Amino acid sequence: MASLLPVQSSRTDTWFLWASVAANALNLWVSRRWPDTLASTFTFYGMSGCFLAWFGFLGWTGYQRRRPYWTAESWRRYLRLSALPVLALILLFGEMTVFDSGPNRTIFGAPGSTLREIWILIDLGLMAFGAIGLVVAITWLRSGEPSNQFTRRRLFPYRWRNSQLTRED
Repeated sequence: MASLLPVQSSRTDTWFLWASVAANALNLWVSRRWPDTLASTFTFYGMSGCFLAWFGFLGWTGYQRRRPYWTAESWRRYLRLSALPVLALILLFGEMTVFDSGPNRTIFGAPGSTLREIWILIDLGLMAFGAIGLVVAITWLRSGEPSNQFTRRRLFPYRWRNSQLTRED
């Protein structure tokens, strides 16, 4: 079976990419030219919506490719492993909400303290793991032979072995 995406899907993917880049550029221009205005708010939400629509399109087309072939067990393994980045982002946003709530700021230490720097490193780790993990999860759906069942046991398929980076499937 062919492992390539249909031409229409590829064109739509390219369109979403350029629309996201244009929306981001427009948001940057408007928010610098007219900060804290309604136009700035609209362009921010337009940029966010464009990116989320693109990300949703990537997930949907990957799901449509795999749906006829994957078994229920294969879907469970995929969802279990791809839930880890989502959980990392939920923890990140939950921690940010607690930080912004005011009275609980003592948990995070004083500005410039070692405790605050540790929390910053935790936030960066959660953000990187969540963002990169979601991209990897979507890539799993959109690449490879559609009829191959999902069997991966690790989130990232690369490991260091004998001083070189190798891919483990």
